[in-house]
Amino acid sequence: LQDRDEDVSDFTVYTTLDLDAQRSADRAVARRAAAIQNESSGYWSGARHSIQGAMIAIDPRNGDIRALTGGRRYERGNYNRALKAKRQPGSAFKPFVYVTALAAGYSPASEVRDEPVDVVQGRKVWSPSNYSDEYLGLITFRRALMVSSNAAAVRVSQSVGLPRIIENAHRLGIDSNIPDYPAVALGAIDVTPIELVRAYAPFANGGYRVAPRLVKRIESRDGESLWSGETVAPERVIDPRDAYELTSMLRAVVDYGTGHTIRDWGAKGMIAGKTGTTNDGTDVWFVGYTPNVVAAVWFGYDDPHSISYNATGGRLAAPAWAEFYSQGWKEAVPADSWGPPAGVDEAVMIDPTTGWIANEWCPARKLEYFRPGTGPRTECMEHGPPYEDGPVWGDSVDWGRQVQKHADDLGKKISKALGRIFKF
Repeated sequence: LQDRDEDVSDFTVYTTLDLDAQRSADRAVARRAAAIQNESSGYWSGARHSIQGAMIAIDPRNGDIRALTGGRRYERGNYNRALKAKRQPGSAFKPFVYVTALAAGYSPASEVRDEPVDVVQGRKVWSPSNYSDEYLGLITFRRALMVSSNAAAVRVSQSVGLPRIIENAHRLGIDSNIPDYPAVALGAIDVTPIELVRAYAPFANGGYRVAPRLVKRIESRDGESLWSGETVAPERVIDPRDAYELTSMLRAVVDYGTGHTIRDWGAKGMIAGKTGTTNDGTDVWFVGYTPNVVAAVWFGYDDPHSISYNATGGRLAAPAWAEFYSQGWKEAVPADSWGPPAGVDEAVMIDPTTGWIANEWCPARKLEYFRPGTGPRTECMEHGPPYEDGPVWGDSVDWGRQVQKHADDLGKKISKALGRIFKF
């Protein structure tokens, strides 16, 4: 174009941006950045720093960029953080750990111990901890990702191998270097927001990598085509069964886990996603998707330091995603989206909050599909019969039966737990 004599006003540029989505993304980033700034001002004394944010949304079916917000406000020549800012994704990287495990033969119903873990690195021992140092014991992969357990993610990564996770993340769309050390499982790498949405797109579309595209074509004033950006054919990068099962796990994150803020802020429908928070609350993320949009939102300081003492992606970033989606995304999602693909046909009624087989006392129940032979075999050990008020001492026969019943129920649950204590 530089070789032509026409003034820039003589060109018409056709982009992939959706006007409603773009306006909504701009508003959501600006409002949440201002709210976070107000909160963090009470945390930091002395010089004020400016909280920044970024959001990018693409269509997972073809890679078209539907919204692109590079900062909390636009300035001429502004640095576009959605495309260029490399920050640590924290737990938003964990889906790559679990999708690699699914490809290795595990399932959402596989079990792992959520307990303190030590990883030997030469002469050093790395001991990552869970948020608030809370641990749940034996849990399913579904629940481990739902509550964003660090200990469980590290155990899974050690089992499947970091080289396989790194290779898979690159195949899915992460171009940045990923070092081979254990903290990678918890997102201790530097990536851009556009890399994350590109790498999440195969989860949303059934396993295909897409190439992000912003400009469709450029025409001269008289309609002559000067440049055309054709879409790149999607490339199969993961098994559709892995994409389906991971999406099922990430839907539980939104419905019952660390991403539930999305629901609290009014976003409805089929949504999957993952929160991300780095050490000391320096970066907060939410990467979420539906069958027709994948969007990532990030907040933090340009000079990286803690946002506030309790900064998390679920509390600070997810509301911006919910606002963007609820107010700016108008394309309806077909009712038959995200159905189980061929080879995922073992139907099990599970408790979606635990991933185990639902029993009569589970408060939530959902029919979920698995590859044959990989569904849960354990009945929910978290929910049991409610304990009634204390017995009337004069009614010794009924009281004895009641105690015996509770003892029998407890014994069964303990036996099941012990029977699996040595299972991964």
